[in-house]
Amino acid sequence: MAHGQEINQTSTPDQEVNKSSTHVLEIAQTSTPGQEVNKPSTPVPEINLPATTVPEISQSSAPAQEINQISAPGPLEEIGPGGGDPGDPGDLVICPSDMWVCPCSPEVTCSAVELPPEPSVAECYIELFYRPVTVTSYDLPIGAYHTFWWTEQTMTNNDVIERVMDGGPTSPGLSCFTTNNCGTLFAALSIGDVGYYAADNIYSATPDLPDSYGPSLAQCRASWDLQDYTSTWPGGTIAYKILGPNSNTFAYEASIAAALTTTEPPVYVPGWLQ
Repeated sequence: MAHGQEINQTSTPDQEVNKSSTHVLEIAQTSTPGQEVNKPSTPVPEINLPATTVPEISQSSAPAQEINQISAPGPLEEIGPGGGDPGDPGDLVICPSDMWVCPCSPEVTCSAVELPPEPSVAECYIELFYRPVTVTSYDLPIGAYHTFWWTEQTMTNNDVIERVMDGGPTSPGLSCFTTNNCGTLFAALSIGDVGYYAADNIYSATPDLPDSYGPSLAQCRASWDLQDYTSTWPGGTIAYKILGPNSNTFAYEASIAAALTTTEPPVYVPGWLQ
């Protein structure tokens, strides 16, 4: 029996298993992953980096201030007293009024200057001319004369504007003289020294010297009235007749509208007073 007890003490399988189990338990206690997860982790030190400062951009700019300082009170602006190269404080720069930025500099101030005056009328000259009447396309004189007006307007810049005012039948030709069927009386206002008819010019026609007015500024009103009367002539409403109403009738009535004290030319001008 004693021997059997030794066997039980040394080889009891259960005890050996228990011993090995204890060993396994020790391993489990030292390497259980769950315990490692539950252990408090080492805190990561917080790094306080200084914030990067973005340089502030100024919203105001010198050009804006210069623009606000430049206020054109007049049609033009004068910069500086004159002289020098552009950009220097002493230059003279003329800025149109529609230019929103005047090329000023801090050393130069802007001041208004006046525009040069627009050219105006200096004087006017008025002259009545006459020439022989010929049958259109045949150049046959019939012993009568045709009259027309010429005006000259001189500007203050010495520009000259000439105009010729004349009238005639809408249906000229031989039948106009043989049947007196000439259509209606028209009036024409032409710019230059030649009228509706090429023969109505101041170089080949004869001036009626008593019916010359000017040159003077006082005659400009009459000159404009002659032009207005011609441009508003009621064309197509008055029948043209050889003895009148005709081109001489128009010339005479135009002088009345312009308040000119005309005299009848020293030649045969049928229709003048009609």
